[in-house]
Amino acid sequence: MNFLVYDTETTGTATEFDQILQFAAIVTDDELNEIETIDIRCQIQPHVVANPTALLVTNVRPAQITDRSLPSHYEFVLSIKAFIEQWSPAVITGYNSLAFDEPLVRQAFYQNLLPTYLTNTNGNTRADVLRMAHACHVHSPGVLEIPVSVKGNPSFKLDQLAPLNGFAHENAHDALDDVRATLHIMKIIKTKAPYVWEEMMQNVAKPHIEELLGNMGPICLTENHFGRICRFAVSMAGVNSINPTDFGVVDLRNDPSDLLDLSVDELVAVRNDREKRLRSVKTNNQPILFPANEQSLNPIIQEIGYEELKRRAQLVQSRPDFCDKVGQALALITEGYEKKDYLEGKIFEGFPSWDDQRLMEQFHRVGWNERYELVLQMEDVRLREAGCRLIYQHAPEMLPPNVIDKLDDWKNNRLVGPAPEKDGWCTIEQAFEELEKARSDPRFQDRDEFLDEIQEYLDSYGVS
Repeated sequence: MNFLVYDTETTGTATEFDQILQFAAIVTDDELNEIETIDIRCQIQPHVVANPTALLVTNVRPAQITDRSLPSHYEFVLSIKAFIEQWSPAVITGYNSLAFDEPLVRQAFYQNLLPTYLTNTNGNTRADVLRMAHACHVHSPGVLEIPVSVKGNPSFKLDQLAPLNGFAHENAHDALDDVRATLHIMKIIKTKAPYVWEEMMQNVAKPHIEELLGNMGPICLTENHFGRICRFAVSMAGVNSINPTDFGVVDLRNDPSDLLDLSVDELVAVRNDREKRLRSVKTNNQPILFPANEQSLNPIIQEIGYEELKRRAQLVQSRPDFCDKVGQALALITEGYEKKDYLEGKIFEGFPSWDDQRLMEQFHRVGWNERYELVLQMEDVRLREAGCRLIYQHAPEMLPPNVIDKLDDWKNNRLVGPAPEKDGWCTIEQAFEELEKARSDPRFQDRDEFLDEIQEYLDSYGVS
């Protein structure tokens, strides 16, 4: 199967509210030979304020994001969709893509009335080279040279990892150059750590993960734990009763006997505490799960012994009542997530009906003058809101005055706030504050011209 290796550069790091400014991808065959490349950019949307630090880090000048010769964000997202569809099915991967780039791509599709889950449907699967690098560090140490952070922990930042392993990463944080750096790391792992490569490639498939978790013995789970890449001996202990991709696992470093008779509420507390004796594994997110053996579980086996780990795993799995309670506890945690009252936060609140999917497809085939009538026919209120936003940006004259007034208020709120306290959108006031911090940041010394350009860009909003 082909690989589609991609990266994005964005207006900031808030995956619900920031937008993609640059999308680059390289398609390869299964031997990682390059087949096709794409590198596209777009204008910033009128309701989005670029974070000055993001512009400085990615070296994107304000003139680039306000260039009217560039495609609109809507046209840009249509091009991304077409490229992915052209090369589907594929393993769609990037570097830290599952945590960052993919949420942004999904939001872009969702907010533009396109299929949200294109990257893991139509035969596509998802992988993340950051997770492969973590796996390589644990299971094939020495294959990759790993930078060390100031705290003495391994650092997996691509702009440090790739040069240390032979890639001339001169344009770090340019999307296409980051794709090439990612592909370079993939080739090293595939060539020099074939065991890790094969295991992680199997882990892109949910059935394989479910089969591995169904093993009666211990399993090796690797995770980033407070900046350290740690391995754990775990046993499957139930499935989230409302999310079948969320599996509970018990850390076998401690005897699990004292967990088995806890109530559902007590298990919720165990799942949420810092010790994490009860963990979650997402079967659709390429978890770093390896079969248990002397290599994968060393030094845990040396400390506890394989037979004792096996006994603990079988003890957990011999208690279906416990596994049922774990599934209920995971469901309570899922239901306990605070509901969000804005469009971006409702992305996972169900799938469009077949009728709405038909209307979504038709929306992109007709002119702007016909789109409002289609939006009114959509039963999903999220789709109606997203459709009105698109028309507001491209053909506001097609909307009734009351809808325009409502969207004027929405746009004004995005520009001047207030924003949600956690991971909210960037307002103009916050951008000015970020700009002042950047002026005294050692990373951005001798970049006065760039800083002044950002100042001019923010001044153009007429708010300070």
